[in-house]
Amino acid sequence: MARLTVRYWANYGHRRLYVKTAGGAEVGHFDLKTGREHIAMPGLGTEFRAAVEQWRREHAGEQRPAATSARPPRPRRPAEAVGGGLADRRAGDGVAAIAAARRPQSRTVRGLARLFGVRTADQAWKVGAEGEVYVGRRLDRLRRGSARVLHSVPLGAGGDIDHLVISTYGVWVVNTKHHRGKVITVKGREIRVGSRPTSYAEASAREAARVRSAFSAAGLHVNVSPIIVVHGARQIRGSWTHRPAGVRVLSSSSVPWWWRWKIGRPRLSEAMVAALYAAADDPATWAGI
Repeated sequence: MARLTVRYWANYGHRRLYVKTAGGAEVGHFDLKTGREHIAMPGLGTEFRAAVEQWRREHAGEQRPAATSARPPRPRRPAEAVGGGLADRRAGDGVAAIAAARRPQSRTVRGLARLFGVRTADQAWKVGAEGEVYVGRRLDRLRRGSARVLHSVPLGAGGDIDHLVISTYGVWVVNTKHHRGKVITVKGREIRVGSRPTSYAEASAREAARVRSAFSAAGLHVNVSPIIVVHGARQIRGSWTHRPAGVRVLSSSSVPWWWRWKIGRPRLSEAMVAALYAAADDPATWAGI
């Protein structure tokens, strides 16, 4: 029987057991509140259940009764939250937290802003969150295959990674931009919104490099590809022929079929995918970047 380790974690209303191999690869986690198991390595299912059962026997006096009914609603977690797994973070969590912080406290001010059509400080962030939620839902469809998807991954230096996709076909950092009704032009080394040049490509490439460095620091050396997904644009020009700074630009409507069409042959083993996901799910991986 494989030797597994069990780590108890409780925060944000959750109580879980995280099970890993002796080498640190994630086998899965067990939710003590719902009684549900989430196994990342199906081949170690028997060992996973035995390890969980042994832990529960040894800590029987410390446990609360596990509910087996419907899963409770997941609480909204702020972008800076650190201390447990990141799998339950939802798309747009980080941007929504910023929007909430910038929302006018006065109901009168909010009412007058709506009445006169004035954009308050939180509006742009709320629009960004809407785009991330839409793209996140479409990316979640990739989980039907071999992909693991994380959203709103908080970074120690501030900000977050909108979406992270890990599968046997590769690793992608996905940055979402919401530009309702705009024409996006991808040409040469830049991405334009209307006639306005942006630094989107350079920023996305830097983010992919930071993720690659974080994985390398964890002993996992893998290429990370940057992708920008634009939501709500009226038209995207040049995205199929130009890749500024090595960044692929897609429309939100092309997610997830682009992956299924472009993905090619598997490049990573299941064990590597499990190890990458275990590292990505751990907030400590991102604390230094």
